[in-house]
Amino acid sequence: MDLGDLHMSPGRSVQGRLLDAATSAPIEGARLTLYFRAGTAGQRVSHDSDVSNPDGTFTLEHVSDAPSELVVDAVGYHRYIGTVTGGETPLIRLEPGVVADVTVRNHQGAPVEAMLQFWRDGAHQSDTLLVRNGKATHPGLEPGFYTVRASATSAADGAVPHFAPQRVHVPDGGRLTIDFVEQTTGATVTLLNPSIRGVYLSLHPGRIPAPTTEAAAEFLAKGRGFINPGEEDASLEEHDAPSRTTRFRNVPPGPATIFLLSGYVPVHFHREELTIPASGEIVHTLVPNWQPLPSPVE
Repeated sequence: MDLGDLHMSPGRSVQGRLLDAATSAPIEGARLTLYFRAGTAGQRVSHDSDVSNPDGTFTLEHVSDAPSELVVDAVGYHRYIGTVTGGETPLIRLEPGVVADVTVRNHQGAPVEAMLQFWRDGAHQSDTLLVRNGKATHPGLEPGFYTVRASATSAADGAVPHFAPQRVHVPDGGRLTIDFVEQTTGATVTLLNPSIRGVYLSLHPGRIPAPTTEAAAEFLAKGRGFINPGEEDASLEEHDAPSRTTRFRNVPPGPATIFLLSGYVPVHFHREELTIPASGEIVHTLVPNWQPLPSPVE
């Protein structure tokens, strides 16, 4: 990508310190990355980085007098995103989070390279994490309910393994283990779609609450449910058939949530729950009860 001619002023250094927000103990080994906007499109570009010392101190060089974005990642803490300017001496307190250890395996138990997405209920975007040799660690999740998805990035013997999204409750503290195993069993869910246009359809494990914003509704409809090319999470936009079906295979047992998002303005959604058996097939006809999103609070 051509960012044009980048002209970096010498700037000044930023010398700061990282502390645990609960205990005021120094945080060692945190990764700090500084970003600025470049080019006519304002592309986000990393400028400098550092790792905090045993006493929590860090130094970032050549920082502009204009505000730059600072991102701090430390194992066991929530990610920090803020702004700094040259010459500052910030004292940053990181909130403790829950470390999540994730494993991803195929049905034979072999490790799988994958991309993880952590969707917190009500969030407008996900945290993403790469899985190498079947293992990954999220440094610090906030408490709450999440949908976690694993998507294989490579194929074994020409077949790409598929994994059911998991509903995960992150407690207030401690460490969490999440294990993904290739889904080869479960029920088949066949949804008979109504004759409507401009709709996105998704199926989710567990009970997913209704969205409260348009951004959250869009991510819920398009990015968090089952995905299997050609069948799962299929877009029904421009759909005009009276009885088209969408089929989801190998759905794990338990509660599941169907979510539809209209493609018209103002945005409306439909949400309903199913109980999935351990095997067999469910055939369900969708009869949407369209609901508007809550009005923004002034």
